[in-house]
Amino acid sequence: MNPSEAWATIAAATAASHRALRAALDDPARAQRRLLRAILAMHATSAFGRRHHFDAIRDVREYRARVPVAAADGFAAATAASAHDREHRLVAREVVAYERTSGTTAPSRLVAYTTAALDGFRRAAWPWLHDLACGLPELTRGPAYLAISPATRGPQRTPGGIPVGLPSDAAYLGPRVGSALAACSAVPAGIGALRDADAWRRATLRHLVAAEELRLLSVWSPTFALMLVDGLRDDGPRLVDDIAAGRPVPGAATAPAPRPALARRLARAIASDPPDTRVLWPRLALVSCWTHAQAARYVPALARAFPQAQIQGKGLLATEAAVSVPLLGEPYPVLAVRSAFVELLADDGSAWLADEAEIGATYRVVVTTAGGLYRLDLGDRVRVRGRIGRTPTLELLGRDGIACDLCGEKLTECQVQAALPPGVGTAVLVPRPGPVPGYRLVLDLATHDEAGAAALAALVDQRLRANPHYDHARRVGQLAALEAAPRAEPLAHLVRHAVARGTRLGDVKPPLLYCGADWEEVFPP
Repeated sequence: MNPSEAWATIAAATAASHRALRAALDDPARAQRRLLRAILAMHATSAFGRRHHFDAIRDVREYRARVPVAAADGFAAATAASAHDREHRLVAREVVAYERTSGTTAPSRLVAYTTAALDGFRRAAWPWLHDLACGLPELTRGPAYLAISPATRGPQRTPGGIPVGLPSDAAYLGPRVGSALAACSAVPAGIGALRDADAWRRATLRHLVAAEELRLLSVWSPTFALMLVDGLRDDGPRLVDDIAAGRPVPGAATAPAPRPALARRLARAIASDPPDTRVLWPRLALVSCWTHAQAARYVPALARAFPQAQIQGKGLLATEAAVSVPLLGEPYPVLAVRSAFVELLADDGSAWLADEAEIGATYRVVVTTAGGLYRLDLGDRVRVRGRIGRTPTLELLGRDGIACDLCGEKLTECQVQAALPPGVGTAVLVPRPGPVPGYRLVLDLATHDEAGAAALAALVDQRLRANPHYDHARRVGQLAALEAAPRAEPLAHLVRHAVARGTRLGDVKPPLLYCGADWEEVFPP
């Protein structure tokens, strides 16, 4: 199956889902009510459903009265217990797999995937793919790359025998769509089985360099794409020699034929710093990745690395639920009203539905899913930016769920995001204990000298005082002024730390606020 045939298959398989989403955007209240009724009926016989009398709930008001909002770890214990003995504590359907939350800044938790929960993800991913296939035809004329991370853990099962983790991103998409995407992939899925990160990088780059007609680069974090560009710079001379000589590709059964012309093209690309990706992939049409909240810091570098391509934000897609979906021509992704039942929680504790949200207002995202999560506060804060039909479009602002509180300042990642000026690159606040505690601002030595770092820390400290609790702690001397802490390659250290904790390389979300006491181990001087 060539790329055009593969994308034609994808377009046909996802057309109905795309039409259904577009129709739902005009009446999100109806779509959300139907979804909530279906979830409650599906899991009414679970232990949680019986305890909260799902079978007697008639509307959203009664649902809210019976089920309180739950914190991020509110279902962790029940999910872990069900993973052990397969009891139907939260769901009344078979769990086909569990997945772990990212664990970048906090211990990871298991999330249950039922068939219906996977369908919820597909009702967001399929309209996106259909939109690309029909709205960006040049994208369908060449191969694509959907991030394939190296294996950082072997195959796992819960004590109850249920797999932990789906085999690939394509597995989220279903057999027909996943197979079609695999058929037009520039990098074989088997590369993900490589356990050695260096071997994985060389193999990935060998395949990507050979894909001159590459049209789509789909990753999660922009740092993953930038890491591949850095790999071209660091491994480039060796790759040139390997390609020219036809040396074996890690993970491949046979060695490729020598390709001197391809080696010369790569040599031209890496003659620039950063490497000129236009030489390698002149027809790259789209780079898809996270672009909001903490990821926004890396978008300018991504645009410089891939000037030939449009950059499209992924929207809010958490391990727990698909919350928003990007569409071509729209500056912000739209609420995925057919994927999860979503409530938008205001600061006063009031909960609002999709059609009730106010443009310009900020909310925390609360989800109910077919995977057994009921009124779960994801900890993500969003701003309503507009509407498509009657459905809000959302900008992810950051995580309210990531917070530090040394002396009552209640500092959140959203506040750090607002305090950091654009273009600062890697920047992370970490707590500094002591008789007068405070924070340090970890910055990249490559872009900030000591004087510049100190000036930036003073500016961020002043902006953080917009938080009245932080300002009070600073005024009364409970909290010291923010200090600069320039470090060499802080992003690389963050990534290594997250991967060591079991996060897949492509899923690492570099935080703006790291609350762990081990920060000096994460960012060595």
